[in-house]
Amino acid sequence: MSALHKRQKSRQRTKKLTGRVFADHPLHRCLRIEALEQRQMLSTVAWTGGGNDSNWDDAQNWNTGSVPGAGDDVVIDTGSSAATVNIQFGDNESVNSLTLRGNDTLSIAEGGSLTVNSLTTGDSDTLSITGGSLTVAANSTLSGNLAMTGGSLTASGAGITLTVNGDTTVSDADVYAQAGATVTLPNLASYTE
Repeated sequence: MSALHKRQKSRQRTKKLTGRVFADHPLHRCLRIEALEQRQMLSTVAWTGGGNDSNWDDAQNWNTGSVPGAGDDVVIDTGSSAATVNIQFGDNESVNSLTLRGNDTLSIAEGGSLTVNSLTTGDSDTLSITGGSLTVAANSTLSGNLAMTGGSLTASGAGITLTVNGDTTVSDADVYAQAGATVTLPNLASYTE
């Protein structure tokens, strides 16, 4: 068989795979291809602290080399090294979920914000809001401490419960439960306006 004849046979096989030759086969008449909607795969992004600072918006601080986004599940767990992760003025961050476990602190400064579906902290973790804002849109439990000086904490959504089991102090700050949500602070040590 010549090389030219092999190429022609190959082209014929290609045509068969496109369906033109097999279009009359009874099994292929039932085959329907349907386009799927756009999908976003959720990914887990872990804090490494490998950047030059401890700021959330430094891509080098994350194992993926990029700042987490709205579809990401974020884990901050430095073990015994006790990191403080800062969301600064002008940072408007949004993630799917955030888990602090270890001995870490998440600090949201004035002019910074974080929106998260679910939030979980360990017993030895701290959430510190100093003028910034945190919005939670799914059932969440903070086992660690919450310290608020200015700023706001909002739980939003029908049937959503945000529970803070750790020691809680609120000073000149706002706590909101919107659209049927509930906020529970069983260990509220102090509240001042």
